[in-house]
Amino acid sequence: MNSKGTKVNGWSLLQLIYALREAGFAISLSDLKNVLACLKRFPDLDLKTVLRVNFIHRSAENELFEAIWSMLRRESLDDSDPKEDGVIPVQSQISLGGQGLGRGFGGISVFPNPTGSESELVSPQNVQAFLQAMPKEIEELATEDQVQWVLGQMNLHQVLNSKELSYQRGEITEEELDHFITIKAQWQKKIRNELLWNHIQKENQWGILKTEHWLYRPLESFSQEEKNTVQQALKLLGKRLAQRPGFRKKASVRGEINMQRAIQELIRGQGCIFRLEYQKRVPRRPELVVLCDISNSVLPYSEFLLFLVSHLKLRFRKVRIFLFIDSLWDVTNEEEFSQGGSQKIQAWSRRNSSGYSDYGKVFAEFQTDWLAVISSQATLLILGDGRNNYRPAQAEYLQEINAKVNRVYWLNPLDEKDWFTSDNVLKEYKPYCSEIFRCRTVKDLQLVSRKVF
Repeated sequence: MNSKGTKVNGWSLLQLIYALREAGFAISLSDLKNVLACLKRFPDLDLKTVLRVNFIHRSAENELFEAIWSMLRRESLDDSDPKEDGVIPVQSQISLGGQGLGRGFGGISVFPNPTGSESELVSPQNVQAFLQAMPKEIEELATEDQVQWVLGQMNLHQVLNSKELSYQRGEITEEELDHFITIKAQWQKKIRNELLWNHIQKENQWGILKTEHWLYRPLESFSQEEKNTVQQALKLLGKRLAQRPGFRKKASVRGEINMQRAIQELIRGQGCIFRLEYQKRVPRRPELVVLCDISNSVLPYSEFLLFLVSHLKLRFRKVRIFLFIDSLWDVTNEEEFSQGGSQKIQAWSRRNSSGYSDYGKVFAEFQTDWLAVISSQATLLILGDGRNNYRPAQAEYLQEINAKVNRVYWLNPLDEKDWFTSDNVLKEYKPYCSEIFRCRTVKDLQLVSRKVF
């Protein structure tokens, strides 16, 4: 694929579209038509820019698009420019044999050297040399752990610590410290991309990259800038769901036949129906009750759920919001909390809780103090990982709650394989839940929202 001019290799373009779709990008036929129209009308535009404008719908997708573009260019030897891809402007030099951290072949040393070769510093071959020396036990770890191991072999952790100490002693400026932090971040990005590229070649599938797409990443992994992107997506989803009408069926003197009643009448009349009942659809505005665990392991997920719920209020007659760790806290009328005020939530939790979840105590408190004022048509939404720190589950209280409300949905940020570990009481609560959903990613929240709301 040529990145300049209008010359387009059709096979390479199909490869790019396939890789992007496998990685979670929503690319439609309309997007492709727009690309072709742009290239026809503006033949001097850079192809990569045209593709990025039409295929990327949110800023959070930029980095993954760049990674996939770079990987595909590596396969296209005819069009690739070895000097264009992967060059990071760092005035440093690699010297083998430095004191690395962890196991490996000695690590490297990174020191400022204005005469160092920048193009050799970050070439894929240099990174691959470290990856090939990675021990088997490190290869079995998560991608981020592998990245940290390679950085340790490169001695970057130790050098950064020494730079921070030098800055505190006034030996270097803040700009020099920031420059080195940028170097480390660039190395992290390069190493992660090389690891992903190795996995893609090994498994022969691009779907591995889906875990890097913002829709499929754990909500706790987002930076502040990325959180803004997620909130905008959830805000749009909330508004769409709030405008979608909900209906219930009500007895009426005319309208559609109530088939359930008709079958019952057929049985009672031994094959004859003497009376028909009718029903009609009327708008439904039920009550929503939200219980959010705000312990450290669940707080990032609670923030996004609270933000989504705050934009769904028009769909419900009443919305009640409770936060909890080992006791309940009603924040229904506190707008700052309902939209995810994490700093204030953390400040409250440090003052008013032990910091360890106690679901049994919370359900007992809810049943005693609040269940009487909750509508029988209410939907109860519980967000929590079910880890109860080996305290009694007291599932009888959730049983009473389930008998009173219309539906009980449990949202769990853990992967399903971790729902029933030894310290998890979800197995005792499961019989009293209408359904349990995973809510680890933005995509999970979107799917759950459409099913529940």
